[in-house]
Amino acid sequence: MYEVLAGSELFGPPLETGKVWFDIAIYKSSAESAGLPYFPLPPQVNLGDPAYSNYYSEAYVIIVVNGQSLVVRGAPIQLALTIPNQAPNKVLAEELIMYLMTPGGQELMRSLGIKPLTPAIFYGNVSAAPPLIRILVNSSLLEYGG
Repeated sequence: MYEVLAGSELFGPPLETGKVWFDIAIYKSSAESAGLPYFPLPPQVNLGDPAYSNYYSEAYVIIVVNGQSLVVRGAPIQLALTIPNQAPNKVLAEELIMYLMTPGGQELMRSLGIKPLTPAIFYGNVSAAPPLIRILVNSSLLEYGG
């Protein structure tokens, strides 16, 4: 039997001891932050360009969950942020989210290999959002997505 590692589990001891030689599914941002080489995939297959959403959705897998078949279709990968109800410092979390929507925050994301959405997209109950974020919904920085 083989152990299958994914994402951040690949870094540290598995990589350093030679247990992992490559991972075809590694994120560009993970490879860059770990100083690993990578080869860029074209936008038609890298799941990174919302303009290809319809094309990505043509690919799918069928998995079985609790005896029921479930079709999982390809879709653009997006970075999602939330502030958990039990967060110890909700104000700081709100400030981080606000920062990531600024030019400086977007540049930070680009430097980590993450393509920021502009405007960012808010999903959920707007009236339950933190005050600073709530006032930005439907602005040039943050649009409502449902």
